[in-house]
Amino acid sequence: MHADIEAILSLQTDDDVVDGLVARLDELAPRLLALDTERERVAKRLQHSKAQVEFGDKKRRELEHLVSEHRQRQDRNVAQLDLVKRMREATAAMSQVEVGRKMLADGENEVRDLSGKLAAARHSIDEQQQALAALDLAQAAVRETIAAERATLEHDVAVARARREATAQQVDRSQLGKYDRIRSRRHGQTVFSLVDGACGACDTSLPVQRAKQMAVRGSIEVCEGCGVLLYAME
Repeated sequence: MHADIEAILSLQTDDDVVDGLVARLDELAPRLLALDTERERVAKRLQHSKAQVEFGDKKRRELEHLVSEHRQRQDRNVAQLDLVKRMREATAAMSQVEVGRKMLADGENEVRDLSGKLAAARHSIDEQQQALAALDLAQAAVRETIAAERATLEHDVAVARARREATAQQVDRSQLGKYDRIRSRRHGQTVFSLVDGACGACDTSLPVQRAKQMAVRGSIEVCEGCGVLLYAME
């Protein structure tokens, strides 16, 4: 086989190796994304629960303050009732005391209910924090494995690209330019042999005489049908 053909086929082989390694490297990204997505889902739920508890605590403090005001007002109403002498005034004061007692009881019940909900929410937060910690622990080994794979593949890619560049030095400059342009467009095999006088990629036939000359000269030409590089076996 002609040296030019051997050189460009070797380059194609090296590029196939590089592309294969890069593809494997790219496959790591979805795996990491899946881990990140799962963790983000758990972390967001935990964050939302904490925000709800924080809001609930603020509301409870406001309710407790309001209940305290109701209690102070109720104490004043009861004290005022003890001082009332006339029946009409006593009736009005008693009604005010009853209204105040109901408002106080409603407020205390609301504080009690909210405190119960907050206790349950805090328990849920503890469980979610434990779940997040367990997830991080489970993911740690997977992430370490992916990191090790990435490091190995990045090393292999660097080595393969260095080998590819060394091989490229053996290819004719004009042919290398054509090859690189076609390879970047096709993202795959660029050099094909003639098969029974036709392009091995698109089956476009070449004149018999031209195919014979290619075999004799060891020339590499562009297919007029699909644009790949063609060579003929002697």
